Parts: sequence; C-alpha cells; structure tokens
Amino acid sequence: MAAETYGALPVLYLDSARVPPAVITAIRRVVIDSDLAAPDACRVVLDDPGRELLTVGGFDFHKTLRVTAPPAADPTGAAAETTLFEGRVYSLGISYDELGSHTVIVAFDSSYALFNGVHTATYHNVTDSDLVSMIAGKAGIETGTIAATSVVHDHVGQISETYWDFLTRRAREIGYVLRVRGNRLEFDRPAPADEAPGPGGFDSRDHLQLTPGGDLEVFTARVTAAQQVTEVEVRGWDDRAKQEVVATARARTSSAQLPDEPATLGAGNANARFTAAARPLATQAECDAMVAALAERIASTSAAAEGVAHGDPRILAGVALSVGRTGGRFDGKLTVSHAEHVFDHSGYRTRFTVAGGHDRSLLGLVAAAGGARGGNPTIPGVVPGIVSNINDPEARGRVRVRLPWLSAEYETYWARVAFAGAGPDRGLLIPPEVDDEVLVAFEQGDPRRPFVLAGLYNGVDAPPFEGGVDTATGLAVRRGLRTRQGHEIMISDADGDEHVEIRTRDGRVRIRLDHDAGGLTVETDSDVEIRAGGNLRMTANGDLEISARGSASLSADGGVAVTSSADVTVQGSQIKLN
Repeated sequence: MAAETYGALPVLYLDSARVPPAVITAIRRVVIDSDLAAPDACRVVLDDPGRELLTVGGFDFHKTLRVTAPPAADPTGAAAETTLFEGRVYSLGISYDELGSHTVIVAFDSSYALFNGVHTATYHNVTDSDLVSMIAGKAGIETGTIAATSVVHDHVGQISETYWDFLTRRAREIGYVLRVRGNRLEFDRPAPADEAPGPGGFDSRDHLQLTPGGDLEVFTARVTAAQQVTEVEVRGWDDRAKQEVVATARARTSSAQLPDEPATLGAGNANARFTAAARPLATQAECDAMVAALAERIASTSAAAEGVAHGDPRILAGVALSVGRTGGRFDGKLTVSHAEHVFDHSGYRTRFTVAGGHDRSLLGLVAAAGGARGGNPTIPGVVPGIVSNINDPEARGRVRVRLPWLSAEYETYWARVAFAGAGPDRGLLIPPEVDDEVLVAFEQGDPRRPFVLAGLYNGVDAPPFEGGVDTATGLAVRRGLRTRQGHEIMISDADGDEHVEIRTRDGRVRIRLDHDAGGLTVETDSDVEIRAGGNLRMTANGDLEISARGSASLSADGGVAVTSSADVTVQGSQIKLN
C-alpha cells in the first residue's frame, strides 16, 4: 500500500486565502484534469440551495484558485497539503436538477492564456525552445524548464492559430510536450517510463508502485501488435543540394516499459517498415528530429492502460509509475498521459490513462478522425500573394511573398520560382518584381515550403499589348514580353500584320521581321555597327543599295576589288584617283 493516504475533501484557496468552511462542506464534486495534451482544468460543484456561495466564497473571474489534497491523518494541516491544481477562474455558473441547486466554478492553469485569440506571424532563425520562451513572454506566462533544442529554423510560420495550437504542434513534431508545473510553463520531452520504481507487490511503500487489489481499484491494460513496425523512415528534399534527405529509427517508446517491445511486436507483421514523406523537410537535422518523434509515436500505440487508484495527488500527467502483480506480461513501467482526480460522495479517487503520444481526449479523437497531420497548418490549393523581396542571398532566383489576405505582417520564407526550361545554367529567366501579384502554392500544403507558379494581372496592373486579344474577332493576336523599363519582344498573329518585333523602351532601336512583306527592318536613331570574326557577305537576288546622308567610306587593308558583268558608273562633282 502507498505510504500515505489523502482526505476525501480537497482544500480550496482563492487568491492565496483558504475559502470559508461553508464552501468546503458544500462540495458535491471536484474534478481536476491533468493532461499532456491540454491545459490542466478544475471543476468545482457546490451544493448551493441558497445560491449564495459565489458571494460567500468570494469567487470571481480571473481570481487564482488553488486546490490541495490534505493527508487523511491531518486534513487541516496546511503544511502537509499537496497542491493538485493552480489556475485562474474562467467560468462561473449554476445548475439545477433533481438533487437541487448547484454552483459551478471552472478554472484552467496558466497555459490557458495561450488560447486567447488567433495569431499570424513569422519567426526567423529560431529554435523551437526559442519560440516557447518568446511566446510565453507575449502571453505573460512564467517559464520553468525549457529544454534547449538544437535545430535552427530559417523560417517558422504561425498561421491563424492560437499560441497553444502553434506551440503544441511544434512540440509534437519533435517529440516534446508543453505543460505547466507549479504555474510555470515547461517544454521538454515527456518523462520516460524507466524513471518509475520497479513493479512492486502488496507490501510496496512507494506511492508510484501500484498493484491491482492494493492501490488499484480498477485496472485494464492491453498490448497489441496491430500496425506495429520495426523501423521508421522519414524522407525529405534538400533543394540546396538537389538531393533527398533520409533518416531512419528503430521503433521504440519511452512511455511504456513492458516485456513485449514494439519492434519485436512489429517483426511479425508484413511491411514492418513505416515510411513518411508527407511533410516537407529540407535538412538532415529536421529529418532526424522528425523520425525520432514519429518512431516514438507509432511505438507508443503498442501499449495502453487505464486505472482507478486510491486518490493520490502525485499521480499526474507526465509522471512515471509502475504496475505489478498483473501476471507478468503486463507488469512494467508506464508514463501517465492523463490523470483525473475526483473528490465526491464516494471519496477521493485518481483515474489515469497511459496513451503514449496519442491524444485520447474527445478533441484529440475528433482531430484524428478528420485526418489531422499534427504538423504545420496547411494552406491547400493556390493563393495570391505580393512579392516583397527579390534579393535572394543565394542567387537562386527565389523571392519572398506577403500574403495580405492572411495578415498584414505575414511574409513567406524564400519561395522558389517556377521558370520555363530551368536547368543547369539555362532556362527562361523572367523574375518577378517587388510588388508584383503572384500565384503561390505550398509543398504538400505546408507554408514552410512556398513556390511561385506565375505572375498575375489584376485591376491595377494591366497586361501589355492591350491584353493581346482582337476584340473584333475574339482571337489572341499579340504575344510577347515587356520588361519593367518597357523593352519588349512582340509577336503579332493579326491577319495582314503578322510580324515579330524587338524594340527598346523608347522605340529608338527596332528590329522587325515582317511575315506578310517578307522583309527585315532594322531601325535606330544612333550608330549601327556590324562586326564579323571571319568573312562578311551580303547577297541580294535583287538590287543592293547603300546610301548615306553624310559621307561614305570604303577601306580595306588587303585591297578593294569592284567588278561587274555590266557597266560600272562612278559619279561625283569631283572624282579624285590616287
């Protein structure tokens, strides 16, 4: 049996002051939820026929509520009380049924502040532990243990989500948990099951050594080989190196230490290797972190347990305990993922669940049924954006894009641009300009990996060449390229005016290839110079005419020959022969 038992009634403190005895004696039920996947919560139900206990107890919104469990041997000894919950009051209510009138108070721990509002932001060159510290400061939450993470992310996006959703998905991706202890936010790996004492018997004195028929009133456990694997592989694409990145890990879990290991269970299954490629990962470090977290998450489904124990405030989410005298195969060490402490007319009981990395709450089950991936929020399909920066530090033609429809501040990471014929030192390079509207897509919907697919015209930025369409015929008759400065290449398919023209922005230099007339015209307001490294020949089936309004000269270092099969005419006001 455990070394210490606790009283059937908790002690309540409001803003550090113990609530009046009239409130304690009116307690019908107190339920405290401790969960690795949600803020801790407390629900107090009071018998209140006079509907006066809110006033008597001094309950009001945002007051600090602390709940402790006193030892049964000394229920009034404050020094020996163990704190079960500390948080702020967020809900006050009443209920009425066949048992009478009740007052209901609901409080959440300090992490509930992370649920206030949705936010869109970008973070650059940060680790996940940096993000937790930064956001805790924004939310006004004190921090405790923030385990340092090593992977530095070039860009992390928070897209229309609460701070809680943002941080918990970051934690899930690397196998960490976000929780509150002692009213301080912590970010760390969950406690491994091997921290628990070894399985004990009926005479065990450690409160974390549980036995059916001893501390455990109810206990169910299962071990399954279903969907277990021996190895997990994660694959991604490194566009800097133009090659895949791959990481593998053996299936193992720290949430349960039982005789049957996950990899052994998976060895008997066909296709005992799980490969994940549903998230864009660009570096080996990202792959390594992901594969470790995924291997843990899959392996943790091999074992699950639920139990009801004598009330003990030390059994909380994240605590490792052991269970013995189950017949051997189910003796082992387990990490609690959810604990529920219930004080009611039957006494004080603690219910606990071991579920590994899976959220078995109603919200978690609904998300799983909907196919939630647990990674970054997705932006499906394609979206418009405005180019904000084209000065790619790696000179790879990438751009950054604002998404004004999402947030005035949100800017993507460097987006690769789809260029026609792109390849090694080749392709059609027409980069977008700052403030251009572009069409943006994201690899597998993940905002960490943006791509610019094309530029877009709109009601402000009209296309060149009057849109290229002949309004009379409804045919596209003009195609081409015009730069920001106005230089252009234009191809005309108009009936009677088929031509290709290249011209500078002011038209001072123009080259025209005329299909209808079959001619070539080169025009310029300045000099024209033709150079040939070898011979230069000009041949015409008709006449050849060279004229100048100024002087003309013909010179050659190797001699000049003028020949004709007909007459040669030389005219001038004066002819000089030397």
